[in-house]
Amino acid sequence: MSRELSLPSAFAYDRVSTNEQADGLNLEYQSQGAAKYAQDHNLHIVHYFTIAESASKEGRRVFNEMIDMALRFDVKHLIFKSTDRMSRNYQDLARIIDLIERQNFAIHFYQTNKVITRESSHDEKFIIGIEQAVAKHLSDKISHDIRNVNKYKVQKGIYCGQAPYGYRYDRQQKRFVIDKNTEYILRFIFDEFDTGRYSIETLRELLNRKKIAAAKGGEWSKSSVYQTLKNPFYHGEFIHDGKIMKGNHETYYDRERFEERIKRIEGNCVTDKRYKVQAPLKKFIVCECGKFMSPDIKKKQYLYYIHKCPHCDMRQISVSEEDIFSKIDKEVEKVSFSNELSALL
Repeated sequence: MSRELSLPSAFAYDRVSTNEQADGLNLEYQSQGAAKYAQDHNLHIVHYFTIAESASKEGRRVFNEMIDMALRFDVKHLIFKSTDRMSRNYQDLARIIDLIERQNFAIHFYQTNKVITRESSHDEKFIIGIEQAVAKHLSDKISHDIRNVNKYKVQKGIYCGQAPYGYRYDRQQKRFVIDKNTEYILRFIFDEFDTGRYSIETLRELLNRKKIAAAKGGEWSKSSVYQTLKNPFYHGEFIHDGKIMKGNHETYYDRERFEERIKRIEGNCVTDKRYKVQAPLKKFIVCECGKFMSPDIKKKQYLYYIHKCPHCDMRQISVSEEDIFSKIDKEVEKVSFSNELSALL
C-alpha cells in the first residue's frame, strides 16, 4: 500500500512503561499521535509496534525487532512520541545514531514535530543526546527511590507488590488485610483442598463448576489453583529477591497447615519421565522454532528428541539420536586441515 500511494514507508513505536498504562488509553493516544504526524508529513505507517516495556535498559525485544525489520525491509522512517519514549539508555541511542549516520534513517518525534536525519545539524543531534541524558537521569532517580521505598517496606514486613487475591492494602494500618469481599472464596479453596478429597485438577473442576471466578475473572486453570495453594503469603510470609520474608499482614491459616499441604502436593506430583532420561545431546537439540527438544525413550531402547512445535500446529516432531549423529558425522567429514595445522593439532 505504501508503494501504491507513492509514500515513504514508516514504523511507529508506541511504548509505555507498565502493563497498567497499557490497559488504559496511553498506547491508543500515542498511536493516534503517530498517525496524525504521518498524515501531515506524507508518510505511510506500515506497522505500529506497541508494547509495555521499560526504556531504561538495553535489550528491549520489540524495540530491537522493529529496527531489525526496518533494516530488512528498508523502512527508513521511524516515528516516536519523544526521545523519552524512544529510549532511556545509551546503548539504544547509539544504535539509533548509527541508523541515522550509516543507514540514512530519519527519526521523527511527533510531540515536538522534530525530525533528525544525516543532514541535521550538529546542534540538533546534540540536543537529542541532552534529552536522552535527562530522561536517563530521571529514570535512574525513580528506580533509586523505588528501591529505597521497597527496602523500607520489607524491613517493616510489608510486601512490595500488588495485593494477592483475597487481600487489600489498608493505608491507615499500613499493611495488607483480608478482603472481606473475596475471603469466602479463598477459605473455600483452602478448606476443600486440605480435606484431602481433591487433587489440584479436581478442585479446579469444582471451582469452575460452581462458577467461582478466578482472581482475574474467568475460569480457574490448574496453574492458578496450584499457585494459590502454595503461596506463602496466606500464612504470613512473602518472597522478596528470592528470599522468604516475615510479613506483618493478616493470615488465613498457620504455617504448619501450609507445610502439610505442600508435603501432600509434592507427594502426589508426577515428574515427567523425560527429565530423567540420560541423553548425550540433552539441552543441545533445538527446534527451528527456538525451543529445546526433550529426550525420550521409545520401546525401551531407541532414543529420540521430541517437541510439540507451535509452527506445525503443535504436532509432535521426533528426531532419532541416530539420525542426529549421522548428520553430525557428515558435517565433520567435510572438515579438512592443512598439513601444518594437522601437525600443530
